[in-house]
Amino acid sequence: MVKLIHKYVYADRPYEKARGSIIAGAMRINQGAALNVASVQDQLDWFKADKLIKDTVTMQTLVDPSYVKTF
Repeated sequence: MVKLIHKYVYADRPYEKARGSIIAGAMRINQGAALNVASVQDQLDWFKADKLIKDTVTMQTLVDPSYVKTF
């Protein structure tokens, strides 16, 4: 995953030098790249509470568990 991110983040640095910064900044990447559904729900609720998105947006709109591991 870090190599994939490196294509877009700190791409001007050699991978060996960028790796540590990428890992330190990747606090939302879980082992196996699993998606924390509770965290996404918290964010969704926050967006709705601040009227940044319509109330009709649901977890089913955002997350298709057939494409990503969830926990």
